[in-house]
Parts: sequence; C-alpha cells; structure tokens
Amino acid sequence: MRVKRAGNNNGAYIMINVTYDNGGAVREFACAGHAGYDPGNDVVCAAASALCGALTATLLKHDEEFFSLFVEERDGECRITCAGAAAAPYFELALVGLTKLAEAFPDNVRVSGYEERERRP
Repeated sequence: MRVKRAGNNNGAYIMINVTYDNGGAVREFACAGHAGYDPGNDVVCAAASALCGALTATLLKHDEEFFSLFVEERDGECRITCAGAAAAPYFELALVGLTKLAEAFPDNVRVSGYEERERRP
C-alpha cells in the first residue's frame, strides 16, 4: 500500500485500467481522472493525454480493417472496447508509455491490469 504525501496532489490521480479476453488480447482500455501534478500546467496529464490520444487515433485509423472497435471519449475520460488481436501492438506501445509514466509519477498515475499480466509466467 502506498501512503500519499500530504499536499502532493490532493488525492487526484489518473487511473488506467486494462482488461484482457481469454486469448490474452486487450478487451477494454479505460483512462480517467486528473493527475493533480501541477494544475494549469500539468505535464503528467499532458503526457497521459498524448499517449491515450495517439492510441485512439491509431486504432480509429485501422478500425474495421483488422478489428472491431468502440471508442468513447468525454471530459478527460477515454474508454476503448476492442475485439481482435491485431490491435495488440498499439495497446502495448501505449501501455509501456503509461507504465513508465506511472513509475516516474506514482502518486499521480496508476495502471491496473497491465503489470499483473506482464508478471505471469
């Protein structure tokens, strides 16, 4: 359990959740929240937004060509539901970047689902 430092980000953080289907392909990717790193000049939020935006744009570019996709974006939240293993490299790239961001700013970004899958034998 991580103990938050008082006054650091007022309990705000970005949460990224990833779920996989039985075959190991990403089934759902969700990103929500605010980093609270530096309101008005939040480089952590900007980095997460750039990674999620690039993922969304790339997936939409190839939608229906290799996989089926549903994207919902609103007020700083992004939810992607995907069917098709061909999308795996796109998710992998975004998740590696988001995981590195979470390692650098553990009080501001959390990734759930991805690390657990990477640790499986």
